[in-house]
Amino acid sequence: MFLGLTALACFVRTEKLTYCWALLSVLGSLAVPLVIFMIVFRNRLVHAAVSVVLVALASLYIVYDTK
Repeated sequence: MFLGLTALACFVRTEKLTYCWALLSVLGSLAVPLVIFMIVFRNRLVHAAVSVVLVALASLYIVYDTK
């Protein structure tokens, strides 16, 4: 996954990734309340949703940092 995201960051033009920083900041601001929500409500669906948000956050960080 890391190699694929790094290749994406290297080969995609910069103007196609202009909204990457905005999505990164939105997901970053959602991460803390979602983790607290996950601690309070122990449910498989909530855990899966938090995991998806955190994986997307890490993936966007890799692309943004590589670019």
